[in-house]
Amino acid sequence: MKTKIFWILFVLMMIMPLLGALPVRATLSDESIRVIVLFTHSPAEVQALQATDVDRPLVRATAPFLVEADHVLFRKELAQMFGSGNFVSLNTPYRIYHEYRHAINGVSMTLPANRVDELLLFQSVSAVFPDARVQLVLPEVPVGELFSLQSANNPYGMRPGRTVMRANDMHEEGFRGEGVLIAVIDTGIDYTHPSFTGAFPTLEQMRVRNPLVTAEDTINGIFYGRNTVHDDIPRNNPMESLPETGGATFHGTHVAGTIAGRDNNRFNTILGVAPEAQIIAYRVLGPGGEGFESNILAAIEMVVFDQPDVVNMSLGRRERNTPVCVIELAIGNVMRMHPNINFVLAAGNTTDPSYYMLQCPAPTEMAITVGAAHHRLMPGGNFSTELAVFSARGPVFHNHAIKPDIIGHGQNVWSAMPPWAAQFNGYGYLSGTSMATPHVAGAVALLVQYSRLHGYGWSNTEIKLRLMNNAMPMEGYSVFSVGAGYVNVWDAVGSDIVATGSVSFGGQARHEVGQVLNSYITIINLSTDARPLSISHSFTGNPYDIAFLDFSQTQLSLSA
Repeated sequence: MKTKIFWILFVLMMIMPLLGALPVRATLSDESIRVIVLFTHSPAEVQALQATDVDRPLVRATAPFLVEADHVLFRKELAQMFGSGNFVSLNTPYRIYHEYRHAINGVSMTLPANRVDELLLFQSVSAVFPDARVQLVLPEVPVGELFSLQSANNPYGMRPGRTVMRANDMHEEGFRGEGVLIAVIDTGIDYTHPSFTGAFPTLEQMRVRNPLVTAEDTINGIFYGRNTVHDDIPRNNPMESLPETGGATFHGTHVAGTIAGRDNNRFNTILGVAPEAQIIAYRVLGPGGEGFESNILAAIEMVVFDQPDVVNMSLGRRERNTPVCVIELAIGNVMRMHPNINFVLAAGNTTDPSYYMLQCPAPTEMAITVGAAHHRLMPGGNFSTELAVFSARGPVFHNHAIKPDIIGHGQNVWSAMPPWAAQFNGYGYLSGTSMATPHVAGAVALLVQYSRLHGYGWSNTEIKLRLMNNAMPMEGYSVFSVGAGYVNVWDAVGSDIVATGSVSFGGQARHEVGQVLNSYITIINLSTDARPLSISHSFTGNPYDIAFLDFSQTQLSLSA
């Protein structure tokens, strides 16, 4: 296998100017405030990745001690700050909720707002961020065409998501997600739902991935996942919030059904994109679908231990265009440390059709960010594909990177629901990029299974590129709306050419006429034969008269 690199040359006439970061507001209130504190050193494995080949063995040996020393020093400095000497008093006006050592290095905590600035004077601290609130908000869309009804010729109902993305073709070839573990970071899952019978791993199965899992982490020997919300529900119980909480939830169950619903021979049920995959739930949002960024970070921290193959995150912060998001940092760290773990993120929902509408953590560079499509049934039984009106558009605010990466079915999606929220017999419709994301997460699971069966060992980067390179074009839409196009899992497994998924030239001031920028695309030939390639380009809309000078090469021959 050989790699060919060539460059693209643009003359950029006028592009949006770069925008500054949002200011941080100080306060003199002694009211308790939630914050996330990052320590001086990166997680140990991140330090090792950043080290040179010569230094890496030494860094691997010493980095864990540096991380632990940060935690010890922070608690000492915190105790001294509140006048309790070198020991933490039981009556201190602060509380540490989560400690992080692997996805990030730091803690989440509460303390008086007028003492936050003092944390920045600590030798152990590098940065302090608000522990932002996260709340699920589903778009209000017309019901339109519904595709759940069954018939003699359509035993599973008209499932445009699974059909258009060609997951059904993968199923016919025997690829249904067997042996793949998918984590759903969400409101929890109603694990008693019939669609998930046999879908959760046993204690013995989880110990293969995480030897530290014990019987106390399971319920009757089944590992359903983890609960990071600070409420009365045990840590080993990721059940959806029940009606008696006053804020019953259902979102995670619906998401999980789209990924791995097992049908189980019940009328009008759901067959997931990867129906033989196993799932686990990380409950990070409590009653009403509300929670904090720190809860999500705690789940990402446990991903490092539990080692799922795919992580679905159909959630995001309320704020848009935030210049800094600690969740993005954590996801990036985990994906670099563990190339076998794939994160799939929702782009977010909005009523604003403008650009720059992504919600954290959707801008995460390495992750697969998913927008939503709406399908219409056409004469002859085919589906047309349109961008859903609520699907948030990119680009990324601070660097103008192209996002979302890909599109999935996200409007009027039929899936599993808890009994207190179901519209019919334990199932119902929801819409949102939250519903599109599990379609793509299921596609990733099928690619993981295919890769393992054939001994390819595709990394999270290669799986993302395969999906982007082989997506179905959505004509008439900007790349900032649809990325590479609509997911096509069938073509993604059959391709033996992998190339850079997207290229952005960033934001440029409009007055800088004549500025020339270069960028690069990498193309890899994974086949055993040499491949000739022709390269061309086209613009869809060009309001600022940007001149595309040319590729350095338009005809390539890639060696095997």
